[in-house]
Amino acid sequence: MSEDERNLERIIAQLNTYEQQAQILQRRIDLINASLQEITLSSESLDELKNVGEDNEVLMPLGSGVYVRAKIIDKEKVIFSLGSDIAAEKDITGTQLSLDQRSMALQGALQSTGQQLQQIINTMNELNRTAQTIARKIRG
Repeated sequence: MSEDERNLERIIAQLNTYEQQAQILQRRIDLINASLQEITLSSESLDELKNVGEDNEVLMPLGSGVYVRAKIIDKEKVIFSLGSDIAAEKDITGTQLSLDQRSMALQGALQSTGQQLQQIINTMNELNRTAQTIARKIRG
């Protein structure tokens, strides 16, 4: 096997590794975007809750498109997940501020992950050009 063939094999192995890393980063981006959408929906729901009278009936989502009819007993306080199975009672404004903070942190993570993905794509493009050059050289 010639030096060029060994280099081509090495580049192909690197491309496969970068492809796997790119897929992982893309999945991370998708998860971050889903979390951002959930935060937006939660914040919008909190805005609507401000306009609902107590003892009014609402549809409460249970997940997977399943809802139950429920009555609002106390619209001034909501239960807010702090993470790690810990939750606290907060007022709507405080909850929305916490959601905004989470959103900003996620947007930062999204930007950082997007930059990492772009760097990998640039490197892959470079390696592809090099591989094509070597392949042409091998073919003669």
